[in-house]
Amino acid sequence: MRAFALARCGLLAICLLAADCGGRVEVSQIGMGQPDSATSDGGTDTAATDAYATDADAEDSGQPEANPHCVSPGGFAICGSATECAPDSAACVYCLNPDLPVLPCINDAWVADSPDFCWVCEDSRVCVGFTPGDPSSTVFCVLFEVGQLYAAAGFADIVAYADYSAWTGEPVPEPTTCLQDGLYCGGHCGPCAAGQVCTGRSPRHPIGICAFEPMLQKECTRADPSQCPDGTACFVFEVDAASQPRADSKGYCLPIDACKQYATGLPGGGWCSAG
Repeated sequence: MRAFALARCGLLAICLLAADCGGRVEVSQIGMGQPDSATSDGGTDTAATDAYATDADAEDSGQPEANPHCVSPGGFAICGSATECAPDSAACVYCLNPDLPVLPCINDAWVADSPDFCWVCEDSRVCVGFTPGDPSSTVFCVLFEVGQLYAAAGFADIVAYADYSAWTGEPVPEPTTCLQDGLYCGGHCGPCAAGQVCTGRSPRHPIGICAFEPMLQKECTRADPSQCPDGTACFVFEVDAASQPRADSKGYCLPIDACKQYATGLPGGGWCSAG
């Protein structure tokens, strides 16, 4: 799945720079981890990209020190107009669109982790967004600590678990038993088959489902399962009432037998609808 993440970095940048994925974007602005100070010959101004490793570096470069509430233990950082986090801090390096209320910074931690989009968010990761009050903006699949960082900064409403349930701060449980290897995943279960990703684990759903990798996975909705190809049906996680509309719009086209088994046997619940 990580291989797909790098291939979509340009799209991620487009979405953030467009503010709502529907605005106008200047092609010259798009880049992953390349600040405006990138040189015209294709190189990068090292003074802009190397000045964030330590507080001493920040002082030397003239950058403000990072607010400790804006940086996670693993080095992930946030920025945005609704935060108190400086987009030019030593920890942030590059804020793709500081006019958005909140978003992750592009820095060493982000690039090393290579976060993906929330669609088919893999095991033990969570989703975060960029527009407080709009749960549909939860589009980045990130490490749990980034969700904690968002919540601590007051943006828990745009953090969701991988099943699209509301953030509670509870860790994703690690079950000690497995209902059926190869069908269920996470915890004591074995990995999914080649070409599949374990997704959907949360406090409500301690065991995950095996969905197709993002490049292969077809999306559907609970209201319209007809989007699924022949031989598949639409599976939707059952979550808290407030988050159910979001989950209903983010279904997975799965083999019919697997979909039916998840609907009847997955701890935490779900629905399987055929077109």
